[in-house]
Amino acid sequence: MTEREATILAQQKWREMALWEQWVVATMVAEVLGIGAIALAATFLPTVEASRLREALVASIGVVYGAILGVAQWLVLRRRIPHSEGWILATVGGSLVAWVVGVLVSVLLALTYFGETDYRGSVLPAIALLGAWIGLVLGFAQWTVLRRVYQRATLWVGANVIAWAVGLPIAFIGAGLTQQATSTLKSTLIGVLTGVASGTMIGVITGTALVWLLRSRSPRP
Repeated sequence: MTEREATILAQQKWREMALWEQWVVATMVAEVLGIGAIALAATFLPTVEASRLREALVASIGVVYGAILGVAQWLVLRRRIPHSEGWILATVGGSLVAWVVGVLVSVLLALTYFGETDYRGSVLPAIALLGAWIGLVLGFAQWTVLRRVYQRATLWVGANVIAWAVGLPIAFIGAGLTQQATSTLKSTLIGVLTGVASGTMIGVITGTALVWLLRSRSPRP
């Protein structure tokens, strides 16, 4: 390997590491803000009497979360992936579908394990499956953008399935801990740490897939 080739390789690795770090941070920040938005909406939800308005509020949580995640990730992608304009819209759409179905599943789980004192341990496998569902929907929605550019973009769907199957149980455990907190400060701190942990895990897995995807560039003609 010549000195010039070694320099080019080193620069490429540096760019990949920079991309990976930015992606992890963006996803982590989005998760913290998203959890905050969910918590804020949850405080208002019991005060809403009209069922239609309550349903609209629940659906809007998915839209807001998707917008936060989509914008954060798009800021990292916009200069690296051609035709990334649809990323935000795709993420919002995927988040809305995943969120609505996730709420329905959560209600079913609550009814199934109603009355059990140690239900969290019992329900974790189901939460992981729910996370896999969220990853499948989000990954597929974002794949519709990536597939226009990269032939191997199917990897992105699988990476999201794994990432969310790991990340959602972390968020679920953290949500349980916030309910046990004895003060607003502790509850807020636990919520932030939960978002950092789950967002970092999701970002690490999907960020690794993103770097691989861009490294093995097989752009469509």
